[in-house]
Amino acid sequence: MGKISLLLLCLFVNSAFAIQNSASYPALKKMDSLVSETSYKKAYDVVLELLQKASKNDAFYHLIQSKLFYCKGLLEEKKGEYGQAIDLYQKAQDALSHHKNSAEATYKVTLFSRQYHALAYSGDWQAALEKGTEGLVFMNATVDKKVHTDYIYDLGYINDRLSNYIEAINLYQQSIVLYKTFEEEKNADLGLAYNNLATVYNKIGFFSERLKSLEKARFYWEKDNTTNPSWLISLYGNMMKLYIEYGDATKAKQLFTALNKVSNEGLQISNVFNKFRLNVMYYVFSNQSAKAESELVKYSALFSTLSQKEKEQNIHFYLAALLEMADYYFQEELDHQALETATRAVNLAKTFQQSYYEMLAYTKQTKLATAKKEYVTAIDLLDKALAINDQQPIGLVNVVNILIKKGNLQAKQNRITEARETIIKALSVLAEKEITSPEDITITTFEQQHSSYFVMALKNSATFYEYMYNQTHKKEDAKNAKYLYEMAAEVFGLYYQNGEYNTNLNSFNKEINEGVYEMHSVLKQPLAPEILAIIEANNSQVLRNEFERKHFQFLSTEDSLLAQRNLLQFQLKNSEKDSQKELKKAIEEIDSAIAIKDPLMQSFYNERINLQNIQSHLTKDELLVEYAVGNQRVFAIVISKNNIQLFRLGETDSLEAQLTSFYKKLQNPQKNTLSQAKQLYKQLMEPFQIELKDYKTLTIIPDDFLHYLPFEVLENESNPLVNTHDIQYANSVALWYFLKKNVHQPKQHQDLLAAFAPQYDPKTDGITSRGNRFKDIKAAKIEAEKISATFNGDLFLNREASVENFINHASAYKIYHLAMHAVLNEEEHTQSSLVFHNNDYFNFSALYSMYFPADLVVLSACNTGVGKLAAGEGFLSLSRALTYSGVRSSVYSLWEVPDQETSEIMVSFYHYLSEGENKATALTNAKKDFIEKNPLKSHPYYWAGFVVNGDTTPSITPTSHLSWYIFAGIIFIAAVLINKRYRRTKSV
Repeated sequence: MGKISLLLLCLFVNSAFAIQNSASYPALKKMDSLVSETSYKKAYDVVLELLQKASKNDAFYHLIQSKLFYCKGLLEEKKGEYGQAIDLYQKAQDALSHHKNSAEATYKVTLFSRQYHALAYSGDWQAALEKGTEGLVFMNATVDKKVHTDYIYDLGYINDRLSNYIEAINLYQQSIVLYKTFEEEKNADLGLAYNNLATVYNKIGFFSERLKSLEKARFYWEKDNTTNPSWLISLYGNMMKLYIEYGDATKAKQLFTALNKVSNEGLQISNVFNKFRLNVMYYVFSNQSAKAESELVKYSALFSTLSQKEKEQNIHFYLAALLEMADYYFQEELDHQALETATRAVNLAKTFQQSYYEMLAYTKQTKLATAKKEYVTAIDLLDKALAINDQQPIGLVNVVNILIKKGNLQAKQNRITEARETIIKALSVLAEKEITSPEDITITTFEQQHSSYFVMALKNSATFYEYMYNQTHKKEDAKNAKYLYEMAAEVFGLYYQNGEYNTNLNSFNKEINEGVYEMHSVLKQPLAPEILAIIEANNSQVLRNEFERKHFQFLSTEDSLLAQRNLLQFQLKNSEKDSQKELKKAIEEIDSAIAIKDPLMQSFYNERINLQNIQSHLTKDELLVEYAVGNQRVFAIVISKNNIQLFRLGETDSLEAQLTSFYKKLQNPQKNTLSQAKQLYKQLMEPFQIELKDYKTLTIIPDDFLHYLPFEVLENESNPLVNTHDIQYANSVALWYFLKKNVHQPKQHQDLLAAFAPQYDPKTDGITSRGNRFKDIKAAKIEAEKISATFNGDLFLNREASVENFINHASAYKIYHLAMHAVLNEEEHTQSSLVFHNNDYFNFSALYSMYFPADLVVLSACNTGVGKLAAGEGFLSLSRALTYSGVRSSVYSLWEVPDQETSEIMVSFYHYLSEGENKATALTNAKKDFIEKNPLKSHPYYWAGFVVNGDTTPSITPTSHLSWYIFAGIIFIAAVLINKRYRRTKSV
């Protein structure tokens, strides 16, 4: 049964020979011990001598005879004489059947185990399965626990080899449950079972379960200091490949680091070659081409020194590395190097009869031919790749994707009939049945096979039908494209693991969504609620999940504990290496305490947000507008209380160019923005202008470059939107829905407001986003003083506006006003920072790890809403970091807003908040007041930079604010009366 089963040989025999009343036969005990030590010849001699002395009437005669056959079988198996070993094990079973003592269950099961091992080693896996299944009859409570568990594991392995994948999964899972019941830790066994379970999930394309199983295997193997290094290399390599496929650069790097911590000392040559191959793969993935090429040169030099036999054993690692480099050269348009490397791989694959890698090499050559529009050559290469499947199976996914590529190339040659036939053939292979229409494929096909390759196959098939529609304008082609795009969206949903988006995930999701929207537009069909729910679930969920987790933990955790954790986390970010271990331990202890009270059973993580959910939380005067930026076009999904509509807007490249130009003009009061504001309105808003008229509030969910745009400045023929609508923003539909569904629940002790306005030291070498040293912002201090006075809030002024005070009071108030400098770092977004007293930085990484359960944070600083634009995630900005830390809503800036004008708008904003207005209306009114009072500053530069995102419900009710004034008045009158009485008394 291969390396794994050979390893288990000793495990099976260690405890297999304890027999009842064996004390009467010390020689049997000695034999058992010798077998455990794999001293089979000595064990055979002991039991032979025992048999020669025993009488046939002895109650244990047949047991001794069985043990003799057994030991002889072990000797034959050790020599590789599996046929003779199988016969001897059968004779051992026959002899044991005459033994009257029925308590020998462990030994009976062990005999079946040795038989199916020998059958498997001989290559007869089906007979091994039959014999193993037969032995299950003798499995009872008296069988040694380790023998029982290993037996179940082995049956899983045999079913795995026979492609009985469902049964294999079931048996592996049973063995895992059993291994976990042992008092002593079975880390090696558990790691092995999880690793093999992951292998089965890989074979059926069940990405999510494969990933979980590999993570579990890593957990158990890293706990065991005796784990075979070759197992770790294989595990780390498989996980790294998986994360590279998924596009997760951070985790891929972690696995690369772990891989290279495994020393080469004492490794077999195959393990060294595997590490070489994996290093090349990682360097290619991380765009470290010089290191990849250097690694390949060393690889080639080592390969040339091997014997012919060693070359044959390791050629597959070498070919895999060559093909990685060929891919890199192709992506970088280094066609000569790509062709040379792929051709070398083809020749080597032929020489060493590596059919699978020959197939892969042909597909690399196909890419080059296709790029050069040499379609005849490309199809010929694909046919060569397909022909290999007749000699050796190349895998369902490979066959499907080769056929899809061929069909698309035939379409480009105008071989329409052949192209259609090829695509249907590809889909038939995918469905594992003959089909006549794409609609014959259903989601059940992919419930347990949904790797990126399946998503790609569906997406590329949809692209084929979209291309055919554009050529023929046949409605049937558009319907097929729509169906397959929607199916691809569903399968992507199974594949996506709810983590942070990356380039790969964003590319997949963007292309699929764009296809769905385009086909609905072509067919003039409304967007079905079901597909909307799928698309929303597929969009990045990381921000919503983290916000939700912190929301619930805040409700159940004491503030002192959260404050303590925030401080420790900040210290960790800024500590020396020698103190980090102690800080991490302290944080872990606090996290454990939080987890005990964490009511995550209330979690909505897995709740699919449907149209009914969304509409039930929309007010009658609110319109939700979600934009989707595709590779070719931009779309808008417009949702009201009673309706949903899809609008096809402008072309992506044109809109992006216009918006880039417009954004620059918005930041320069000398530039006229009116014509572009009207042009962008025409493209982004006018298609649903009729709907706009009936609503006062607009909730905008921007995408990609649209995050740069303050929609308030867009103008129709007579008015900018700021005059007609209250505009608010949301990071995603999922987070918008969560905020709507879970209203703010401040704790009783929370005060209303805190304002922070630091003192800066101009002599310190700090650089602001304007390129100047930090200097005091007088207007910001006045603004903070006015706002804190208006609400009887706490003012942290000058040295009191410190990082330490901010951390210590992070859960003490509902509203935080931060009137301070901010530093924007577009290269390394985690280093963008707020700047507190003494020019102390408080950056992204610190915010991400905080618990900051505020209702509203106002960032009265420059560039707090902009940052690095990440694929599928939006701006990695300070405002986003606040949401990640638990803040429900924030007001932030999209550019460097001037200090004096900022102060005026902010004071006005808080005035309207105090009157009970919601945050969106309050900010809109503040902007309108500013424009009215400052007609010479009507340019958007002065007023449009600040926007509000998140939960815009009122932070203050007028009654509560009035009550405060009444209470303050009573206190004032009482103080006056007491003062008069005191004076009278004194005069007497």
